[in-house]
Amino acid sequence: MSNKGITLSRLLGILGLLKPVSSFFIGLASFAAFCGASPRDPRPGWWLLLGICFLAGGCSAVNQWQESDLDALMARTRGRPLPSGRVGRGFALCLGLFFFVAGLSILCLKQPWIVTAMGLAGATWYNLIYTPLKARNGLAAFPGTLPGCLLPMLGWEAAGKIPDAVPALLVLGFSGLWQIVHVALLCIWWEEDHENSPNPNLYKALGYRGVTLLAATGMIGTGGLAVVLQLNDLMKSQAGAAIFRGFSLALLIMGFAVLFEKPSSEARRGIFIAWHLWLGVGLLLVIFGYFSEPHG
Repeated sequence: MSNKGITLSRLLGILGLLKPVSSFFIGLASFAAFCGASPRDPRPGWWLLLGICFLAGGCSAVNQWQESDLDALMARTRGRPLPSGRVGRGFALCLGLFFFVAGLSILCLKQPWIVTAMGLAGATWYNLIYTPLKARNGLAAFPGTLPGCLLPMLGWEAAGKIPDAVPALLVLGFSGLWQIVHVALLCIWWEEDHENSPNPNLYKALGYRGVTLLAATGMIGTGGLAVVLQLNDLMKSQAGAAIFRGFSLALLIMGFAVLFEKPSSEARRGIFIAWHLWLGVGLLLVIFGYFSEPHG
């Protein structure tokens, strides 16, 4: 292989370790919570976004270092940088720790101490508690939602504005539910892979019917709730709220489709993507709504 080919392969391996799309999505969740709190100064939000993206990327690389042997056993994960041999284990660990420290440093320098503390707590839980636990128990996905539930809290603390109890609990409950449905839809999409895996997973713990019921009820519940809730104040515009209701209605219909019939492989992949697209649209509408108003 030419040096150019080796360099490109290594670059792709680095990106595969850091998962920039997923890491940005994670940072976007905190940033949207920051924007939803409507702070007067948007600058702390940008530092929050950068810090969380770096921290998430570091956690991802360390996680793949931890699970490289297990990843090699599943079709869905054996193409990752470590099982495929594109990067070495030592390099992956050093890269992960570098981004981990960089992310925490940004939060420490630019955010209140509580934001840094929660970021550290979430990363520690993910890499040192959830990752070892899911190798032993298929239901680890449930306690594994804790870091994701911290994301909106990071945004609120960075903005210096905590919502009232009921809206805050709704957002935190949704954060946990979204992650569980994400895992359930992943099990449905890669059904054979999870069924034949030597490792514990949610599919083995609940069976196809169980993960299907979990995914469908989550999609129906969240989609239906988003259709009926008044989201104009959060998204700062009737048009934004209407767009999100349209996406939510489509999600509601998909939930019933998952519940009452077994989708094809392509349909499962489409539903998995739609679940993420729905959240991404919601987050972006909140962010756009915030920046559509003057600040200062």
